Amino acid sequence: MLCDGGGSESVRRNGVEYEELELGGPEGRTRLSPLAWIALAVACVLAGLMFLIFRGPGEPVAGPVPDVDASPSGSGLTLAVQPTEKLQLGRICPAVTDGRTTLIVSFNLVNVSTTPITVMDVRPVMPIGGLRPRGPNTAGGTCEHPGSEAPGGLLAPGATQLVTMRFRLPEDCPQAFPVEVRIRLRVHQMVGTTTVPVHSELGSINFDSCPGPAA
Repeated sequence: MLCDGGGSESVRRNGVEYEELELGGPEGRTRLSPLAWIALAVACVLAGLMFLIFRGPGEPVAGPVPDVDASPSGSGLTLAVQPTEKLQLGRICPAVTDGRTTLIVSFNLVNVSTTPITVMDVRPVMPIGGLRPRGPNTAGGTCEHPGSEAPGGLLAPGATQLVTMRFRLPEDCPQAFPVEVRIRLRVHQMVGTTTVPVHSELGSINFDSCPGPAA
């Protein structure tokens, strides 16, 4: 910025020579004292600083926008991750049933990636046929003797976790629809959800409420 006060003229006061600023034309010049000159210079500097402050820094260069996935919990947006590249099903245990009231399904989750992952939630997807959850899901143990731990938590690369789900059977014969599981996991700060089939269909399981083979 340039502050121009007009013409100037040197004068001598008390043995000291000053250069006074003259404003206006020859007909009506206004002379400023040295203090006024200093005040005007300070005002110019302050005006420049205020211009820079209110103008602010330059606009940043726009970068790529990451893909986002709506969080199922409704807590906002989170970075998406490909769950099938991190977590897969391992061994699926044979279904266990008393034939009348209860069906038990167990399966292994395997971390197939090279980084630790956190299993946040494991929920069954109800097939059309009337199956209902019975009791909390558990983890640990073996197919023959399921554990009682809470499913989920941190899985190191190559680690597995056995998850067991219990269902209440309907009064009628369960339809032969697949049993699926919805899994939610986190890798660092990225979250993803996937649905995988545990049993392709229930037709291969013998239930007392289902008709036997024709004679």
